[in-house]
Amino acid sequence: MYWQSWETFVANYDAFRTNLLIKCGKESARLSELYRGTHGTQSTLDIEVELKELSVCCAKQQFPCVELTDKKSNSIDWVKGENVIVNGTSALWEDAFVIRKKVQNNKKNKKYILILHQCKYYLSGMYYTAEDFNNKHRKNLLVSASTTKKLQNILFKCQHITVAFMIQPFGDPISTPDCLVIMKSNFK
Repeated sequence: MYWQSWETFVANYDAFRTNLLIKCGKESARLSELYRGTHGTQSTLDIEVELKELSVCCAKQQFPCVELTDKKSNSIDWVKGENVIVNGTSALWEDAFVIRKKVQNNKKNKKYILILHQCKYYLSGMYYTAEDFNNKHRKNLLVSASTTKKLQNILFKCQHITVAFMIQPFGDPISTPDCLVIMKSNFK
């Protein structure tokens, strides 16, 4: 499997799960339901978000940037939360992302959640640790803080949650808030 195929699969999985829950009559879901089988802190798993029907778009640019276009140069409105965006190749930020609106608005007055997909497709001999994951999450926060003012104004309204999707075992406990892990053994 090619690396970008894994990123696209994960983005489609996120959109499919969301759209399936909507078809079943749900208007909102906790992150534990949306990302079934995920590991993380209970406070993060209990966050409830509104469900919007999602599509998948592949960005030509590398996010973070305000103006995103797809491969056909059509504008992508990523702020509305109607698309899972597969990020441009070799982006500083994560592999894909989607904005979701919170049902409860209690963490630092953040009305939205920016779900950042981290897609790890290691074949063998590599082990991804909780420390690696925490460092990547901190890097995402720093990159968001160092963008243009216009983009900062949008991202400041979002609680950043990094979700790692991986095919290898991951035995480390997840104790950092705003971090979730879905691995091969718990991918449901």
